[in-house]
Amino acid sequence: MPGEAVPLRAGDPRTLGGFHLIGRLAAGERGVAYLGRDPSGRAVTIHRIAPGPPARVADVVARARTVDSPYVARVLAGDTEADGAYLVSEHVRGASLAEAVGRHGPCSGEALHRLAAGTIEGLAAVHEAGLVHGGLRPETVLLGPQGPCVTDFALDALTGHEPGVRRPAYKAPEQLYGGELTGAADVFAWAVTMIYASCGRHPFGPDDDPATVTRILRHQPDPGRMSGRLQEIVLRCLVKDSRLRPSAADVVRWLREAGLPLPGASSRRTAPDPLPAVAPRRETRPSESTVGPDPRDAGGVEVHIGGRTARRRARGAARRRAARRRSLLAGMAVGVVAAAALVFVWRSADSVRPSGLVAGGPTGQGQVTRTGPAVQISTAQGDRYRLSAVGWGTEPTVHSASPADGTYLHAEYVLGNPMDRAVLLDIYTADVFVKRDLLPEDARGRCMWQNGVPEDMCMPPARPQVTTRLSGGPPSGGADGDRYMAPGASYVIRVTLDVPVEQDPRPGDLRLYVWKPAYMTDAPVKEVPFPR
Repeated sequence: MPGEAVPLRAGDPRTLGGFHLIGRLAAGERGVAYLGRDPSGRAVTIHRIAPGPPARVADVVARARTVDSPYVARVLAGDTEADGAYLVSEHVRGASLAEAVGRHGPCSGEALHRLAAGTIEGLAAVHEAGLVHGGLRPETVLLGPQGPCVTDFALDALTGHEPGVRRPAYKAPEQLYGGELTGAADVFAWAVTMIYASCGRHPFGPDDDPATVTRILRHQPDPGRMSGRLQEIVLRCLVKDSRLRPSAADVVRWLREAGLPLPGASSRRTAPDPLPAVAPRRETRPSESTVGPDPRDAGGVEVHIGGRTARRRARGAARRRAARRRSLLAGMAVGVVAAAALVFVWRSADSVRPSGLVAGGPTGQGQVTRTGPAVQISTAQGDRYRLSAVGWGTEPTVHSASPADGTYLHAEYVLGNPMDRAVLLDIYTADVFVKRDLLPEDARGRCMWQNGVPEDMCMPPARPQVTTRLSGGPPSGGADGDRYMAPGASYVIRVTLDVPVEQDPRPGDLRLYVWKPAYMTDAPVKEVPFPR
């Protein structure tokens, strides 16, 4: 539990279950956290929470006490009382990951790898005890003197999991729509937390952004400053379907096999910690020079102090990112206009070159003379779609910011609405998968593998868009900001890869798959074959 303690209030208890309370640490929706001490004088954190069934509290506490990892704040005791329940855990002195990144900047290099390995090993220990954290985020990871430490792991099991739409930035898709909560949700939250640690921002957006939920459910994350094997592992943990994510134990094994820097051996303290001082209440925020850990001793996690020079650099970087975004939007707009005038040379996965595609804008009509076999998919809500692949090709650039010497793949498919009513227009229905060997080595970590797809193929980040209306009415907007396909309408969707390829694909090197669980009931994936 980060932060310094403040004096107890008039209504606060002075003891709970034989533990002496000496100050307040935090108060939130789950209850109040106190700084206290046990009979031996050891510092402890005591959570006072809403009452629950005694049998459930006893079971959770018993399971939690079996978790013994140097990267988890140990649960020491817990019980129910007349006016509520309480949970006692060891008190870890150190700033939270959120505080450290906010004050000193993101983690990088070996420090980031050690942070990633320590936190996922802690989660693996929690899962082995039959518990799910359910609330992992930068605020619940402390940078203690012995390394990163996962805290609050038993609170969700005692208090009930938070509603999905509240504080969504680090929640898995199944938490947002009320699905079964398993350790896979913690793996998702771990991956989001690691991206935040690497770049200092939320990969899907902050808690107070209404669009964050939509991005978590539908969009692919930006991996920030990560690269290499760690980036690849993190992206695998962010698969939308919880059934396809690796377990925490899998991730621990992958990190070890990859030879990445792991946290050093850490032994438990046996002597009681000296009790932290209880600071008087402050009306103003303490200066950064007097709070937080010494950046040179942050539990094995490197943080960088950001002075005036660093802040000027950060502001300059923000201006450059804004300029790149403006260039990107301008480039995309030019691409849409150009699509109305260009006819691309298409090749199928078998080097067939379908002809006769008349490109038009989303409101203009065109035609396709040849497609691959149609594939039918449907949703649990009763919506149906028909997909058929058109072909694929290459182009020198994706947008104005892309390298001039890069070669970028794009594929097109027809998305049809066979129903007599409007259905949601999901331009992410099908995704392009390529042979990993086609990509530059430094871009392969951004390419996500999916269960059911050949292991040597992966899905790079891509930009889909509607380029042509073949039949029916144009897309229409809805009150919720989504777009809908008119009854009987069919549109051409172009999917352009965001990373270049080092050589032209050979037959079978590029394929279209539908893999999202919203459309899949009888198989992990469905291929949308190119014409032969």
